[in-house]
Amino acid sequence: GATRTPFITACCVELVFCALMTSWMSDNEHYTVFFRLHQAKIGSKKILVFVWGVFSISVLVRLWCLCSTAKSSLARRAGRCLTVIYMFFGTVNWLLYLTTYYA
Repeated sequence: GATRTPFITACCVELVFCALMTSWMSDNEHYTVFFRLHQAKIGSKKILVFVWGVFSISVLVRLWCLCSTAKSSLARRAGRCLTVIYMFFGTVNWLLYLTTYYA
């Protein structure tokens, strides 16, 4: 109900973003700022593996938090820790996506 709908919506938005990045990077090689400074070229395949890895890990961790919250709903401390973990993996992934996109 109340927790599943936002989770599913967030996962769908992230899935669309990752799919669009995959489509955008499918033909070209891209340079990131860090590696431009070091004269090393990163292939789009490595960047896509990173993006899809971030997506997979963040979805799995948030799903684990949702499942664990249902089991430990009576324990306030555990619920707060799971909420912090859920929010962290719901926010940091976008920082990584956008850093990768604009790099």
